This record gives sequence, structure tokens and C-alpha cells, in this order.
Amino acid sequence: MPTVPKKRVSLCDVPSGTVLECQVFKPHKADIQIIVVAPSGDYWPIFQALLSDADKIARNAAGDDLPDLPVGWDVTTKEEREARRKAVSNKDPEV
Repeated sequence: MPTVPKKRVSLCDVPSGTVLECQVFKPHKADIQIIVVAPSGDYWPIFQALLSDADKIARNAAGDDLPDLPVGWDVTTKEEREARRKAVSNKDPEV
């Protein structure tokens, strides 16, 4: 299990010249974050991807002991998303 970063703070509090480390942090199975970590353990997220695709969530969780998805997390299959797109594109435009 990866180390959980210490606390989220502002980059303004880090002295110039501080060497930072870049890490992938996954708080749960559908959340991927790229974070910058200071030597103190403080961190700053610089990118976040929140997944709803069932296949991507399964790939993201493979090999990692990650917490389950938060209650109510929207998970869809490729077929469900394609059906939703088709339904939206077939609607008559309102006049």
C-alpha cells in the first residue's frame, strides 16, 4: 500500500529550491491523482482523474489494495454510455 501523503498545503509555503517528488496517489478505486510531495510529507495535487467507466475502474484497482468506491459513485459500462449518447443524439431539437 502506498504511503498516504501527510497533509495538503499551499505551494506558497515551500521555500524556493526545495526538491519535490512526483507520485501517483489513488485514494480509492476510481480516483487517480498526480501529486507533488515535499520532503516534509506535505502534498499538492496537480492532476486528478475521477473514473466512472467500469472497465477503467477495474484496471485502476488491479494489483492495488484500494478502498472501495464511495457510496453512490456512478459506474457505467461502455454499452450504457453508448446508449445514452444515442438517445441524446436522436432527440428532436426543441423549437
